Amino acid sequence: MKTTFLFLFIVSTAFAQEAHDVPAYFDWNNYEVELARLGQNCIRQKTEEQRLAAADTFADLLEKKIYDTESFSYPFEKVTNLSKLIAPDKSFRIYTWSVPMRDGSFTFYGRLVLNEQKVLRIVKLTDAASSLENPENMLLKPEQWYGAIYYDIIPTKEKGSIYYTLLGYRPNNSTHHEKILEPLCLENSNKLRFGAKIFNTPLLNTIKYKRPPYRLILRYSPKSSASVKYIVEEKRIVMDHLAPADVVAKDDWARYGPDFSYQALFWEDGHWQLEDEITIKGDVAPVAPQPTQQGLPKK
Repeated sequence: MKTTFLFLFIVSTAFAQEAHDVPAYFDWNNYEVELARLGQNCIRQKTEEQRLAAADTFADLLEKKIYDTESFSYPFEKVTNLSKLIAPDKSFRIYTWSVPMRDGSFTFYGRLVLNEQKVLRIVKLTDAASSLENPENMLLKPEQWYGAIYYDIIPTKEKGSIYYTLLGYRPNNSTHHEKILEPLCLENSNKLRFGAKIFNTPLLNTIKYKRPPYRLILRYSPKSSASVKYIVEEKRIVMDHLAPADVVAKDDWARYGPDFSYQALFWEDGHWQLEDEITIKGDVAPVAPQPTQQGLPKK
């Protein structure tokens, strides 16, 4: 009797797999190893054309499985060129990566995976930063994304709305680097937008904002390191204050760098409020570059 039951179970399982054309087992390790190989090609191929082609192949392979619910929490530890962050409330996961260009700049790629009632939906992010004349004052669609490598997600609430502030890094070795504070609101995922007027920062690093910006962009010399870091215990974002080496170099971002003072943003009344001249406690001082340039060419 047991033998007959086992035979019927094997036959029915095989039939179900054949009917639905679904493999019995997916080898996540081999998939990850292949992603890691292609990811390194995005960085190490000799020509810009080869690197961009590798990035397209990498994106195609990544998209084949990140719609799978099992992928949502898969660590992808071997894929070192890829930043992969999960929102604290598990509402989305975001993947970002970059390709070095011959002029010292980078092209950025992103995929936002929305967790919608146990079904994952993929949103392609297209880097359009080079075509945006005034990005601080623009509400952006996914196809207008201000590309960056994200390294932290900070959720905040205001009157039933949840804002996710993404901390990002956008290097450009030929002109200046950038740290970016990018809001994302998922109230209506069918009208997904990047940016929100949640920053009360009338004056930041010599920049005067006539109206609240949709995002903050901190620009500084590629010869410097500047930190933007969320301190969980203090519930605030601590930042290096950036200034030019000489007053005549105002707005010449290649000459901006940390001046050994610090600022912070804290959430109050539905906005990130700016706090100048803050005191750093103990080893909280953000002296190391943030984030680690994982997957990027060494300078």
